[in-house]
Amino acid sequence: MIQVVILGILTLVVFYGLSFIVDMIFHRWWANLVAYLLFLVYIGFHFRGMNAILWLLVLLSLIAVLLAAWNIRQLRDRGYKMFQEKPSSR
Repeated sequence: MIQVVILGILTLVVFYGLSFIVDMIFHRWWANLVAYLLFLVYIGFHFRGMNAILWLLVLLSLIAVLLAAWNIRQLRDRGYKMFQEKPSSR
């Protein structure tokens, strides 16, 4: 049971961090959601017999991705310059 708790925490941290980095690279809050959907398609094709623990990890990773997207949007709305959209170069 302790392994599942540790794995759940690691899943939250890793997917939150990856989503945050993807958003900082592409400057689109929805980019991490698209990457996550591609990840779900990959999982769907390779792991057909998923048990309850794997579904729990998928749910936790979805929560982490949504939390990172919400966090980035909040930082942009509050005016943090690091997270602002880059102006178009003309």
